[in-house]
This record gives sequence, C-alpha cells and structure tokens, in this order.
Amino acid sequence: IERGLLRHQVPIWMTFTPVRGLSWSYDRIWTSPEWSCTTAGIRDNPHIPTSMIEEWERSLPEDERQARLYGRYVARSGLVFPEFARKTHILDDWEPSPTDEVVVGIDTGRVMAAIWLAFPRHGSLVAFDEVYEQDLRSDDFADLIHSRNAQWKLQPRYFLDATSPFRLELSTRGIDCMLYDQVKQEGLDLMRQL
Repeated sequence: IERGLLRHQVPIWMTFTPVRGLSWSYDRIWTSPEWSCTTAGIRDNPHIPTSMIEEWERSLPEDERQARLYGRYVARSGLVFPEFARKTHILDDWEPSPTDEVVVGIDTGRVMAAIWLAFPRHGSLVAFDEVYEQDLRSDDFADLIHSRNAQWKLQPRYFLDATSPFRLELSTRGIDCMLYDQVKQEGLDLMRQL
C-alpha cells in the first residue's frame, strides 16, 4: 500500500493504539524522520465521561495503561503471567504420550520463538518445550523445530502469528502453519482457569 500511495504522492493517515509495545510501527514509523506522528489519549476526547474513563482504567493491567490511555509506546517487559508459581505450574519429568494432541505455537520476527503444547486426555494443557532465539534465520529456526520434533518423536500441528511474514519460508521447510490472531488476554484468562 505504502509504495502505491507514495508513487501517487498520497498522504497516509493511520490511527492505532500501540498495545504490542515497541513493534514494527515503532521502528518503521514512530522513530522515522519521514513520518509526522502525534499521540492522543482517551482523556483528550471531551465526549467520554471521566467516570467511565476511570472505571476502564481500573480494569486495565498496569503494563497496558500507558498505551491504552495515552497512546504511548511502552517497552513490554516483565512477567506475562504474573500468577506463575513453580510449585503449581511445573511438572517434573513429564513427557507427552502418543495419545496427546500436540501443537507448536510459533512467533517470528527479530526473536524467533516456538512453544510445544500438549493437551493430555485429562483436560489440562502442558507446555513442555520451547525455542527462543534472537537474530536467527528462518531456515535455521525451521531446523531447530524439526530437531525438537525428532527428539520428542512428534508430528505436531503448527500455529503461526497471523502477522508473520515468514509463513511461506517456513512452509518450504516443511512447517505448514495455520494462522492465529493474537488473543493474549483470552489465552491468559483460560490459563488462569486451568
């Protein structure tokens, strides 16, 4: 889109809330001298009652408030799952059984990450392996995934972040992915119920 609009010298207007932290839009747009950027917060809208804003603010996780209330980029860091407790959430010497459904969730970018999840028959979810590598080429990442699958003797299904540009590259390396939209909060809520 950008290339076509620039060819015809058409201005580009975008509005969004930077809830993904310092993502591609921060690198490509916010810090670029080629773009003119501004922020606005929910309190800048005179048509939303202050009481509604305050109620919504109380419902927001602390790490999302700057982005959602003020439209600011925030370096997302710290625990994604602050309720994590080793005693509750770690199983020693666990291995997937041949009857478990196993999926691999994949996220790509500067950091290439994959997590192996098993769904045992008793209705729980077990994360039992992961890959997390910075500045890794997609073919090396695919080799790592295949190596882990061989180690576990698995042929899992793969799910890839729908915004990933690496779907075709992974597919040519034998990793055919279904796309998923990022549903972080819904997933965390589900984990809290398990």
